[in-house]
Order: sequence, then structure tokens, then C-alpha cells
Amino acid sequence: YCADDPGACRAAAEASRRRPGLTLIPYGFTAPGPWGIENYRPAAGQSRFTLRALSREFTLRVPGRHNVNNAAGASAAVWELAREKYPERAAGELGEAFCRGLEGFAGSARRCEVLGEAGGVLFLDDYAHHPSAIKTTLKGIREFYPGRRLVVDFMSHTYSRTAALFEDFAASFEAADLLLLHKIYPSARETAQGFSVSGESLFRRIASSREGVFYFEEPLEALDFCLARLREGDLFITLGAGNNGVLGRELYRIRGGKE
Repeated sequence: YCADDPGACRAAAEASRRRPGLTLIPYGFTAPGPWGIENYRPAAGQSRFTLRALSREFTLRVPGRHNVNNAAGASAAVWELAREKYPERAAGELGEAFCRGLEGFAGSARRCEVLGEAGGVLFLDDYAHHPSAIKTTLKGIREFYPGRRLVVDFMSHTYSRTAALFEDFAASFEAADLLLLHKIYPSARETAQGFSVSGESLFRRIASSREGVFYFEEPLEALDFCLARLREGDLFITLGAGNNGVLGRELYRIRGGKE
């Protein structure tokens, strides 16, 4: 369980109370024991860190402290499984295998997925669709790609979530240099009826407190705007659980990106 997450700690404590013989393995930046993360150093295109259990430095090629946490949790789980199945394996051998595995991991679809670089612009796509995930993702990208102007395209998903977390959404994009917003992407279980919130109302709320915010009802309506505004060195990321990823992929294609 992630020792940095209060909810995970409460869940672990409750599980232990109900099952006294359960083994608890904490991992994370604040974790005691072997799976504590130390010496975290974000840099251009990589995150470096150490784990107390293994005397070596690890390199991760996906951005953010949350992904370093994920790597620590995965390492702890694999270590426990490997110790049971391959008790003869030395710690050094396992550590070397962990190093290769983590360094070779390039992410998964829609999780800071790198579409590629075209015309000097790096294009990413990510599924972050609630405020805490948006903040964490953008902060990690800032650390991972220092010096790049961050152009964020976001489409909110569901009227109920947007209404319930309206102010949280409004405060989630401080890391963005330019922010593009669209209509709300609905779910199959609800319609706009009964909700006063819209993609445009979220735009007005954010634009009331900062500059560099723009609204386009449909994602591809922003195509010409982006082609005129994007410049070499930018990072363009589409965020959310909607269909706005089509904009990033079309921009990447037009600027000469490989299919």
C-alpha cells in the first residue's frame, strides 16, 4: 500500500485489524522499511531515484512522482513474488532485472502517452479527468520536460462530475501556459438536463482569474488556432476522458509526425 496516501493507510490499518496475520508492505516517499523512495531527481526526460531495498539507482522514462510511486509499488510486489518462486536468486540479480524493466517501460496508452515530436512540438495524450489527477499529471510533466511551454487541451467528462467538482476543476490548470477547453463529454447514463454547468461556464470561470484560456465547442474547431499558435519547443497535451485526443493526433499528423 502507498504510505503517502492517507486513504490507503487507513485501508491497510483496517485490513490488518480484521486479519491480524496479514503482511503489510508500505511503499512510497514517506514509507518506512525497504520500499521507501529516496534520492528522487527529476530531469529532462527521466526520473532517477533509489529504493532502500536495493543498492542502486533506478531510471524511469515516464513523468511524475506518482509514477515513481507506481514503480516502487510494482517493485515491492514483484520482489515478494520472486522471493517465493525463486528463493535462490540473489538480491543483486533481482535488482539488476528491476533496473532493466523500469528503464525499458515507456508508459501505456493514454497515461502520458507520447505520440511523438513533430515540427519541434512534443505531443502527449493522457486520461487524467478529475482535478487531483490533472494537477499531479501537469506537475509531473513540468518537472520532466523543463523549459517547454505547456499547451493543455482539456475536455471535461460528465455533467455530474463537472458540477460537483466545478471549483476544483477551475483551480487545476495553474501549470498550463495556454489552456483550451471544450464542451462537456457526456456519459451514457446522463444528459445535460437538470445541470446548469457546461464546458463554456467552466471556461468563463477559469478565464475570470487568468489569461491564456480559450474555448472551442468541438475539439477540431481548435485546429487552425493551434496550428497558428504552436511553436518549436512547445509541449501539447490532450487531457480527459473525452474524445479530444483527436485534436492532438491531427496536429501531430499535419506537422509531419509519423503515423
